[in-house]
Amino acid sequence: MAADVSPTEDFEAFRPLLFGVAYRMLGSASDAEDAVQETWLRWHGATGIEAPQAWLIRVVTNICLDQLRSARVRREEYVGPWLPEPVLTGESVDDPLAAVQRRELLSLGALRVLERLSPRERAALVLHEGLGLSHAEVATALGATEAASRQLLARARRRLPADLRAPGGRRADPTEHRRLTEAMVAAFDSGDLTPLLALLHEDIQLVSDGGGQVRAALRPIQGAGKVLRFLAGLREREGARLAMSAVEVNGLPGLLVTEAGVPVAVVTQQLSTGRATELLFVVAPGKLAAVRRQRGL
Repeated sequence: MAADVSPTEDFEAFRPLLFGVAYRMLGSASDAEDAVQETWLRWHGATGIEAPQAWLIRVVTNICLDQLRSARVRREEYVGPWLPEPVLTGESVDDPLAAVQRRELLSLGALRVLERLSPRERAALVLHEGLGLSHAEVATALGATEAASRQLLARARRRLPADLRAPGGRRADPTEHRRLTEAMVAAFDSGDLTPLLALLHEDIQLVSDGGGQVRAALRPIQGAGKVLRFLAGLREREGARLAMSAVEVNGLPGLLVTEAGVPVAVVTQQLSTGRATELLFVVAPGKLAAVRRQRGL
């Protein structure tokens, strides 16, 4: 690095970019922060770096690849469904993902889909379509040939739904998401959840991640009737002590559930033709650490 540039100041200019890469690679804000910190330590001890951004992207990518390989072993032993760790986004909070361009790859649903990919396929997708790097640049970051980089990206695309396969695909409509989140807030406030039925796809599934730390369904709940009964039971049991509010989560409208002001759940949804096809409940306390920090707790 140049002698007249402070290593810390130079690195901080790249921190949002690196966090965006690491978070989409790992699906965890805490793990992404660890990866960025490890990148900083390597940067601080390095010399003769001629292309800082390319060097940093390569280092953080390879740190994330190592983390993903070990994470897969841990997730095989995970209690119940595994969901990504949410973060609050938008103008009302300190948005750690504000610098991310292709925000449709940020939603919890999208990050969950990325779990289908091998670590190197995921890296190729995030770097090429998330950052807009060329195949040559992706190949350099992965220590591969350009042909291998293209093959990784092609395999990744084939394993994704159509709306995530390429930049410019159909993006989620925030207005539709907002309509559902506002309806859920109103239903929980009033205690009448019947109006929600019209907003749920008949084959909707509800997935909850308690990580074995708190009470949560160990298997997805399938079907509009069963999901509505689950929500009604939650409202009946816990409604008096919980508050629900609309927030932006991972780039889209979602829900924050608090108890005495402390976040205890984050809820997001996947939509199709204006109706929810999937509700994702993150209730594991460890996965709400980033949200609590963002709320000053």
